[in-house]
Amino acid sequence: MVNIFSLDLVYIGFILASLIAIDGFNISTYFTFDSVCQLHNYLGTLLICMSLWCKCLAAFDRWASTSQYVNIRLWSNVKREHILLLTIIILWALLASPNIPLSYSAKIDSIWRCIISNKTYFNYYAYFVNLVAIFLFPLLVFSYFGFRTYVHISRLTVFRRAQLFERQLTRMILYQVFITIFSSLSYGIQFIYTTLTSKWSKTPLWLAIDNVISHIGRLCLFVHSISAFYIYYVSTSKEI
Repeated sequence: MVNIFSLDLVYIGFILASLIAIDGFNISTYFTFDSVCQLHNYLGTLLICMSLWCKCLAAFDRWASTSQYVNIRLWSNVKREHILLLTIIILWALLASPNIPLSYSAKIDSIWRCIISNKTYFNYYAYFVNLVAIFLFPLLVFSYFGFRTYVHISRLTVFRRAQLFERQLTRMILYQVFITIFSSLSYGIQFIYTTLTSKWSKTPLWLAIDNVISHIGRLCLFVHSISAFYIYYVSTSKEI
């Protein structure tokens, strides 16, 4: 969980701060450098996908550890978790790497922004990273393993004091599951709507409404990152 919190902290501090500076205050001078845009797009993709997929791994671990079957509980061990975590890190370090050579800075409506130059990679980013990696995959994983974990713990009627930490950790993961499902679903609906209507002829009022919808969808994506502290605070027992 600490590793996930660290990813969320860096993501909020770097990516969200830059979006607030641009969209809120029209401050974009640091995006005049291509190297800054390359780092911004690379870390943005790497951190959000690693954070979400690590939380998927945590949801899987809680499902396995609360199962009544021994062969399933064997999947919940430190060695396998480290292997899966390392796999996620290497996978997304490679999948996000095209952002480095294909990102550049461009001035649009007097504001410097980071642009992806290659259309093929732009489509890959839009439909695989956004639609599959950020929306569909976490939504399906959290929905399934979150529900199955809830079923597992609902069948356990007696808890010993030695299981207090396990109950607390399971509670934290379930809270995170529900919040991430909400944020992923909100972002996914916004992305699908924006993609389907991108070529429509729209009035200025419609464009303004679309802009609000887009910002709400993007902000919902940050909910899962900022929720970690509050989840820990709410779910932490006074007995520990």
